[in-house]
Amino acid sequence: MIAVEQQAHGGTRCDLSMIATWEPDGALLLADGAGRRRVLPVEAWRDGVPLPEQDGGEEGAARVVLLPIERLLVRPLRLPLAHPRFVDGAVVGQELEDQAGIDAEAWWPAWQVVRHREEGVTGLVLAMPEAMRAAIAGHPFWSHASSVGCDGWVRLAAQRLTAGRDDATGEGDEVQPWLDADDDGIFFGCWQGEGCLGLRRLNRCGGAIAHDALAGQVVRSLRAMGWEGAAARGRIDTAWRDALAAAGLDGTPDGVDRLPGRLDANVEAFSAVGGVGIEFRYGRWAPPSSALARWRIWRRPLALAALALLVWYGRVEWAIAGYERQAAALEERIAQAFHRGLPDQTVMLDPLAQLQAAARGLSDAPGRDRLLRSLAALARVHARMGWKMRSLRLERGGFSMRGSVADLERLNRLRDMLARELGRPVTIEDTDLGKRQVAFRLRW
Repeated sequence: MIAVEQQAHGGTRCDLSMIATWEPDGALLLADGAGRRRVLPVEAWRDGVPLPEQDGGEEGAARVVLLPIERLLVRPLRLPLAHPRFVDGAVVGQELEDQAGIDAEAWWPAWQVVRHREEGVTGLVLAMPEAMRAAIAGHPFWSHASSVGCDGWVRLAAQRLTAGRDDATGEGDEVQPWLDADDDGIFFGCWQGEGCLGLRRLNRCGGAIAHDALAGQVVRSLRAMGWEGAAARGRIDTAWRDALAAAGLDGTPDGVDRLPGRLDANVEAFSAVGGVGIEFRYGRWAPPSSALARWRIWRRPLALAALALLVWYGRVEWAIAGYERQAAALEERIAQAFHRGLPDQTVMLDPLAQLQAAARGLSDAPGRDRLLRSLAALARVHARMGWKMRSLRLERGGFSMRGSVADLERLNRLRDMLARELGRPVTIEDTDLGKRQVAFRLRW
């Protein structure tokens, strides 16, 4: 949408088109939703950015904003630098402070500079009030604009581009004036090669000011920019041609029969150039990239996926922590069993290897066959008739076993079965009749 408004100023109507927006489908819309064109006069920008009033339910957002050159600070730039890449915002701000005595923090600059053989780099600085930049960045109608430029730069760039297509002759070091008029004023500036030396707009305020009254100002401004007599080029009508020729601008271009309005001329120039040229949206005010736009679309699904991944990761970590606790408890039990089985080894390095070594030492000890046969016999008898074993000792060349059974009859059967399995007599050395059990001590 193009935002336009009409306002009376000093009894004279100044209908000046300031804003053009480029829609995604490549079409430029020149009217609001009701089909009415509105024009933003320069005065509406004096205290900031004029905010469009949107009707109930109507949605719109600017894609490209062309600021009125009347509301911008325009200064030529000459710096003793070896290459344009050394020019940045800090350098431009310092130069503006030195030239115009302004506070650089109160202005947001944009610039175009080229290398010059004798003067380092030369070009043009356009600066918008920082309050205007903040208002554009904060209002939903303007904040999503991908480009912010100057209408005067776009208009003269379109004239130079059109002339370049028709005439490829370069201008070299000659200062070339360029003109582009519409039905309410004229843009003009000077270029030396690809470097701009100055840019300005003069308005007729709806025809209240005659061409002759402005032509002298045009010629004086061109001379101040560095013009020395080269023929002017661009688009004007017959009235402008005659007035400029009378003021001393020789070689003016042929006039056209009818000039477009400023709004239509801005739209036509932007369509021809395909961009704003000197771009205000850079650095911390750069437009969001397409990747960021896609991220905003997928932000919610990705956030939910990240939350699900976080929950799954938490469950896995919780399970791992539980396994680690179980492993620590198992290691503690192994250490306790190791120290009970091998009390003479105070350091546990490899429990399995140490136990295997102890078992090999036990198997090589004297009487190992007797011990193994006795243990095997005990295992066979215990499998057929269980009892509670309390201790088994090897003492005085024999074995002594303590335990308990249910009654004396089972004790006698146990003694007889052990004697048969061991192949030697088994003696009951002691008994103790208790409640529901008989404690005993057997020896063989």
